[in-house]
Amino acid sequence: MAQHLSRPARTLLLAVPLVGVLAACGSASAPGTASTRPAGVPSSAASGSPSAPDSTRLVLRVAYEGGFVSPQTTMTRVPEVSVYADGTVLAPGAIAEIYPGPLLLPVLTSRIPVGVVSALVEAGRTALSAMPSDLGQPPVADAPTTVVTVRDGESLRSVRAEALGIGDAVGAGQSGAGQSGAGQPGAGQPGVSPEQAAARVALTAFVTKVTAASRGSSGEEPAATPASPDTPVSPDSPAAPASPASPVSAAEYRPAAWLVWSSVYVADDSGLTPPPAVPWPGSTPLRTGEQWACQAVTGGDAEAVAAAARTARSTTPFASGGATFALAVRPVLPDETPSCPA
Repeated sequence: MAQHLSRPARTLLLAVPLVGVLAACGSASAPGTASTRPAGVPSSAASGSPSAPDSTRLVLRVAYEGGFVSPQTTMTRVPEVSVYADGTVLAPGAIAEIYPGPLLLPVLTSRIPVGVVSALVEAGRTALSAMPSDLGQPPVADAPTTVVTVRDGESLRSVRAEALGIGDAVGAGQSGAGQSGAGQPGAGQPGVSPEQAAARVALTAFVTKVTAASRGSSGEEPAATPASPDTPVSPDSPAAPASPASPVSAAEYRPAAWLVWSSVYVADDSGLTPPPAVPWPGSTPLRTGEQWACQAVTGGDAEAVAAAARTARSTTPFASGGATFALAVRPVLPDETPSCPA
């Protein structure tokens, strides 16, 4: 029987830990400075425009980059939490612990009150403004990069931290396994000073607060509660009263565009019989590059491709132009442009 994984468990399975093994580069970019995008990450367009509608205006994001993961994971990975000015939250959903897994990984959309959004954004501004320019570099290989982005006026401010959460508590003087003396000056760990460790602990706490609020969990911030899509909210509006902690009501995110990567299909070595090939429903034929070729799927093709992808497994071949292809599919988020990364 298939087991269904929670989002933290799913993240661990994909080698992208939520809070325990978080990572990044360790430098805070100035407001408005664009961070270098890794391969597979679309550009963000509407998020920084003053005229962008609230539904596409990004105000807060926690994302992971890099790490010891497959190319398909890099291409299809979406941020762990994206919060928009109208209270919309996008986050990965749980997947069943089976092989082969689904081709289309679930992304869920929900709403949280504007009071929660405003409190999180303000807490993020405070946390990032206190971050040192260098968060250290722990001696940890193959860990992903944690990138926390917060809106600051009309700009977005980001901070990156490598191997966030690994040894930080002990390095900051908090007690850990086999050690004591919480609150005493920490000796740090190789590559991380006590001051850097303390900043990393604070950043981890903020990431935990964001993920908890996005799920409707209780914490220091008011709990998130479902909001009617017909009720417009904005971070500039008066804070909405918070209700007791309750799970956020989430639905499947249905984007207007998709990014599709294709490569020549090669059956895996699992011994399982490959699924039958599915005709490619897009109007633009599939192709291959040196490894994977990308195309943006928009307009009338978007729903047809999504329908085919929703019923496919990660090992399902797609037939196009007399050849069969393996696919990797990622939704385009509201603040992103439907164009393939360079």
